[in-house]
Amino acid sequence: MSMPGSEQHYEFSEFCGEFVDDGVMVVLSTYRPAGTNADWTLEVVDLDRLG
Repeated sequence: MSMPGSEQHYEFSEFCGEFVDDGVMVVLSTYRPAGTNADWTLEVVDLDRLG
């Protein structure tokens, strides 16, 4: 799998997903370059703010 606009391939943590708390939904993505021991990147998107 690769991120948009990039030829780099990434591996995603098992902790990725959509989460809802107190009526707020966010998407968590934790990823790093595939096949490396690089630090993980955490990306949080607040879906309520996109609309």
